[in-house]
Amino acid sequence: HQQVVGYLQSPLVTDEHITFLLHDHGIQQVQVVGSWNNWQLPGLLGAQVEPGVWQCRAPRPPSGSYAYKFVLDADRPLHDPANPRKIHDGWGGFNSLLIVE
Repeated sequence: HQQVVGYLQSPLVTDEHITFLLHDHGIQQVQVVGSWNNWQLPGLLGAQVEPGVWQCRAPRPPSGSYAYKFVLDADRPLHDPANPRKIHDGWGGFNSLLIVE
């Protein structure tokens, strides 16, 4: 993978954007939903930037803490495997945690 080789953590927070990255060769679509949009689909639609590397980008939200998940192929939720910050989702799984300072 050339463009995002070596990314260590998702999401990437800049002054202007939040970028979520996912490495998965077995999917056809990825979306990101979270507490910032009341978990509503379609959420942030991802684009495949390299084979198996997906990127979802959004404007930087206001400061705060946000829970989120990837939704793979429109029906399979997944916490962000590249984000070590996780909280229980209340359903036996985990949400990933985004902190914007």
